[in-house]
Amino acid sequence: MGKIRKGVGCVGHKSDNNITICLMTDFTMHSTRLLVPGHLTFPRAAAVYCDESGNSGPNYLDPAQPFYVLAGWLVPDERIVEVNVVIEAFRTTHFEQRNELKATAVLRNEATKGKCVTLFRSLAELHCVPMFLIAEKRYCVAAKLVETFLDPAYNHMVRNGFTGDFITKQEIANSLYERLPDGVLRQFAEAYRAPDARALGTALRQVGSAVEEHISPELAKAIAGSASFIDEIAEIEAATSPLGNVSGTLNMPCLISFLMLVENLGRMGIAQPITVLHDQQHAYQEGYKRVYDLHRGMADWIRRFPHTDATYSNLRHVAKFEMRESKETLPIQAADLLAGAIHHCCRLATSETVVTDGDFALAEAVFPALFVPTPRLTSLVCSDAFLRAIGRRVFKPNIKGSSQDHADADRNLEATLGPMFPVKRSPSDATPSEPKVPLDLPLFGLLGVERKSLLILDDPGATDEMFQRILVLFTSADKAKLFLERCSLDRLAESQRLVEFDPSAPERLVELLREASEHARTVAVDPDDRPRKCVRVSEMIVNLSAILDRMRRIFTSGLDSVLLERHTVSSTEVLTMQCRDGRYAALSSPRGTISFGATRREALDKFCAANGLTPSCEQGEST
Repeated sequence: MGKIRKGVGCVGHKSDNNITICLMTDFTMHSTRLLVPGHLTFPRAAAVYCDESGNSGPNYLDPAQPFYVLAGWLVPDERIVEVNVVIEAFRTTHFEQRNELKATAVLRNEATKGKCVTLFRSLAELHCVPMFLIAEKRYCVAAKLVETFLDPAYNHMVRNGFTGDFITKQEIANSLYERLPDGVLRQFAEAYRAPDARALGTALRQVGSAVEEHISPELAKAIAGSASFIDEIAEIEAATSPLGNVSGTLNMPCLISFLMLVENLGRMGIAQPITVLHDQQHAYQEGYKRVYDLHRGMADWIRRFPHTDATYSNLRHVAKFEMRESKETLPIQAADLLAGAIHHCCRLATSETVVTDGDFALAEAVFPALFVPTPRLTSLVCSDAFLRAIGRRVFKPNIKGSSQDHADADRNLEATLGPMFPVKRSPSDATPSEPKVPLDLPLFGLLGVERKSLLILDDPGATDEMFQRILVLFTSADKAKLFLERCSLDRLAESQRLVEFDPSAPERLVELLREASEHARTVAVDPDDRPRKCVRVSEMIVNLSAILDRMRRIFTSGLDSVLLERHTVSSTEVLTMQCRDGRYAALSSPRGTISFGATRREALDKFCAANGLTPSCEQGEST
């Protein structure tokens, strides 16, 4: 556990590094086995006072407001008098000339930022808990594009399994966010604001062309599967909403997500009943109330949000939802400062503006809430690029004593999280470098006859601890047999048998690697070769697991229809597909060697040459 000091945040997270993180107060074990702030151990009435920052209504791509933040303070009812006194004292002491606290004034310089941090700490001492949602508008447009044009109900290229495949949806949205020109995303956003078949159809064609040029021909093909349903898509999207003009904004889905975070606290028994009080929004407040009434009255069903412990359900524990005038409600003014501080830090992450000590203090005060896994206090609808940026510019400078090579960590992360549709390679990097250790199946191992575990060799004389116990695997059966013949019997605890891990059953290899990882940290592939090719066992598990997960998602979602093609070559059936590293692979199912190329044609030609087949292969068909 990192070094922790008290502050205004929520909780630190487990780490091998010596990290300084804020704590709001001591935590204790709740009756539900949750680790929660001590003052929230017993259910009590509370209210969440919230406000927005970055509200641009239906304009999803306002360059002046790239983020939408909805933030609030959870205030126990018995503390409300003290909270009001502290906020009013803060105003009269530091901003007496103002009759209302606003983030634009309070965050204008280093001195006032420090005063804002002081207020946040005072609220934390009164057991107020910060909660917030951050939505990156450009990413939201990309995500909406995915939901619109890759809906299984209106796209014959994807199956129903894609509906719940949030990992693939996020991967695609991130690619669209990073690669599509601003004009293409803007055209879709404008068409979606007042959808009709003509506008959406034009946007679809523009998106398809841009995706094929900048991202992936396979993804372009998948998106084009919605073209024949464009009339139905326009009709559904243009259907009159009972929520009024708020339905065409980010405000509505963000409010729903925020209410679900609050509801989740009630369901866990951390605070109940709960009232939500929102700053008045004259343009949308009737829609906000309808959103609340709709979810308050719906049937009691629950759906878990992806990658969080929060759930989507009816509102049983949010007993009231009211709109209040901020001038008359001091905690809403504090929520304005919280939302403004978060929005300010988000803007810093994506700009070249110098991050000052005052900015770091603000981030240190509010962002630890992101690290609370259970219960969730925050929700992010943001791109991977933004998360990397805020980590690099805001979080990392606050980490003390970290010895990790962050550049290597970022490269390893990107390598592990290969997307379903890798970005199209430019001619300059069309031929990717080969991996330092081959992970192509089949691989071969030596399995103990009695213990049924992979062979691990001891080398206590190795100076590096990583190599004192080594797991061995082989790229061919002959190499494994030769190694076994040369291995002295006194190095083997039991008799070994040769096992093959082919493409039809890779799960068994991952399972054995997990068992072996308790005893060995390094795997050597073909250990007799020089130079020896080694990789961490944990890295091999992660990479193989990612490959397996991608294959599962490919066939569950129906994306095999665009990623895989079947070819008939001299009566031999050959499959080609794009791998997660951007290369294309060709193989004869279910066994045999795999050939790789920068393009599908190149991989197929290499396979034909390696297997003595006629190079002029027949054109394939999707499978």
